[in-house]
Amino acid sequence: MTSSFALPGPPAGDARVRGEWLAAASAFGGYLELEGRVHGGQPSGAVFTDSAMPLLLSSKGAPSSLLGDIEAYLNPISGELLADPALRLTRYLAAAKLSLVLQRQQALGTGSGTASGDTHEHEKRPKKLLDQAMSSLAMEFCHLRIWRLDADVLRGHPHRRLGISPASIWESVVRGGCRGGSRSAADSVASWPSSSSTSFGGTSGTGSSSGFLSALCEDMSVRSDKAFGRMDLIDRKVLSTINDIAGLMIQGGYEYEDMLRRAIDRHSAQLASYLEILDMDNILGGHKEEPKETVLNVWTAGMHIIVGVLGEMRRQLNGQDLGWFNMLKEDYFSAIAKQSVRRLLRAADSICTRIHGVASPVDPVHMMDTDDTYTAVVKPDDLLSSRTAVGLVMMYKALNCGMPIVLALLSTGHAKDSILAEGEALLQRLSDMFVKLCVEQKELVRARRLDISDTGVHPFTRRVMAHVRTLVQHGSTVCLMLKGRPKAAFHELVAQLVSSLECALDSNSRGLQIPGQQQMFLLNNAHMMLQEARAERDLGRVLGEGWLARRHDQLDVFIAGYVDTSWAPVVSCALRRRRRTLWPASSHRQSFDKLTWLLETTCRVHRTWKVSDPLVRDKVREAVFHKVVPVYRMHMENCRSEKQQQQQQKCARRHSVEQLESQLQELFEG
Repeated sequence: MTSSFALPGPPAGDARVRGEWLAAASAFGGYLELEGRVHGGQPSGAVFTDSAMPLLLSSKGAPSSLLGDIEAYLNPISGELLADPALRLTRYLAAAKLSLVLQRQQALGTGSGTASGDTHEHEKRPKKLLDQAMSSLAMEFCHLRIWRLDADVLRGHPHRRLGISPASIWESVVRGGCRGGSRSAADSVASWPSSSSTSFGGTSGTGSSSGFLSALCEDMSVRSDKAFGRMDLIDRKVLSTINDIAGLMIQGGYEYEDMLRRAIDRHSAQLASYLEILDMDNILGGHKEEPKETVLNVWTAGMHIIVGVLGEMRRQLNGQDLGWFNMLKEDYFSAIAKQSVRRLLRAADSICTRIHGVASPVDPVHMMDTDDTYTAVVKPDDLLSSRTAVGLVMMYKALNCGMPIVLALLSTGHAKDSILAEGEALLQRLSDMFVKLCVEQKELVRARRLDISDTGVHPFTRRVMAHVRTLVQHGSTVCLMLKGRPKAAFHELVAQLVSSLECALDSNSRGLQIPGQQQMFLLNNAHMMLQEARAERDLGRVLGEGWLARRHDQLDVFIAGYVDTSWAPVVSCALRRRRRTLWPASSHRQSFDKLTWLLETTCRVHRTWKVSDPLVRDKVREAVFHKVVPVYRMHMENCRSEKQQQQQQKCARRHSVEQLESQLQELFEG
């Protein structure tokens, strides 16, 4: 491979010497014969063409002059070196190449015949300059930007297929939440490969990487995984430069190869500094006042994006021959992935700290990788929000399903082990938070004070049942979060939450003043809960056939209670009035008038009560018919004298059984 850099003109020195080292340095790029020790399957010693060596051996004054020129390249007097990064890097490369030439010449025992008193210094000076040149190149290596993933590229791809930015992620999550969250970014985690039997630290499979990537960010405005696959993420020009540096340092020997590897590890933050889409702090920053359930969902969506981008970066690195850089690409990529994943875990840990108010268990050393700590506002009464618990479940699922893929992207070693430990600690923390939140939520639901304005299904009932349904839909993940407890614990958790809701509805409905209002309220809400359990088969299985049968019987109890409370007193009042009256004729007329008035009054009130389900509505009406219509018909038939018959005809013009039935058919329309 030929170097992509042209050597700059030497700062000073003899023209003859200048021509010799320029020719030698130029020939340095042609790797013809592989010699020296081999490290990792690639040449590690300095390799030169045979034609280059005589140029160095022909002049005894060349080494001293070259040392001065190398020093001038590494330590210029003017500020030009610092002002122009390209020129600085070019001079570092030239200095390193010439230093390697001198090192090779010295190893062969050729040179200028230096006086014996200067021999020690003569031997040390080239080594010091080579160390300085290689150290400078290692630093420059870590500042080069090989990835075409800066903010401008992400936001302004020519084909407009990406449009990925922190703002677009937030917009997608918030928009999904406004639609009820049915297709929120967090919910797309449900399509990740299942990991229902063990945590990511175990041995169970979690599905292929391609399956994982195909499910990323389904609700986003674009499918980022496919869009990234259509892009060439690697800057070829910068890659050529990186390969030049890698080739020089690897050929310099194991010492300099190791120096470069250590620099990559030490400056991992610098390697990833310009990759905004891989920085969870950057994604979360600037939204400190957002509800915490939204923050949880944004983190989950952000993890989808980050893991997808890392996977595509790895794929493109492995898909081509990168020359000398092939020997370092694993370390290079792992350093970037390690930095991104640690920020990801750090952000999740910070969110958990703000929600739970507990100090972080994650290694504080790794918490110093970035400057900011994301904070989210926690309101004292927010524990009642079921979306927070669901957000924890989605975060757990994203982490549990995504971390095996992340770990597969990392090289083995301490960093991988520490990230594994941090991830497992975070999973445990999420589990503990979820269990505590469920216990608190159960008690808060039971003690909730409701404002009941009508007899329909209360919004609180819908919210709690939606929460229960979501927990059941992600039951495998919830069971993992309840690890260490029997599987029955999940069934018990759901049953207790539903029972707490029933207790809250019962206690709050006792304050309803109109007869029958409590029974109608409980009927509507109990029926809604039963319908949810029937519609969601898994929920029905969790609650059990016994629960379903008891709730079905309970509907009949509520209907009977409603009729007895609302309509039985109307019928009883008319019958009692008839028994107390001394004059039969007057009794029939007055009882009928009284019954008619009571029925009209009750119908007028109950007509505004809502029963949404038509089958239940018909069943309640039928129960009212059986209670009221026979009594009403009996009162009309008791008017049989002429005067009574005349009065009955007048009444019939105003009242009839058919007319009463018509009024009863209008009940519960709302």
